[in-house]
Amino acid sequence: MLRKTILIFVLVLSISIFSADNTATAAGRESLTVYYFHTTYRCLSCTFLKEYTRDAVMKNFPAELKSGRIRFVSLNV
Repeated sequence: MLRKTILIFVLVLSISIFSADNTATAAGRESLTVYYFHTTYRCLSCTFLKEYTRDAVMKNFPAELKSGRIRFVSLNV
């Protein structure tokens, strides 16, 4: 139970934090990275959370994704 609680906390924290890269893009704009942290084994709820997170980024920021200003990165921790 504690492990799931910690994983959910890390997930929520990672969703809410946009990390600005230190380097600017060629056009002089900063880029943002949305990180989704997960473990090798993921339950059904974890899989849905990843889909919801990815869909939220894809639907709300299509222009930024296409231009490369925003990236969605899934990391196995």
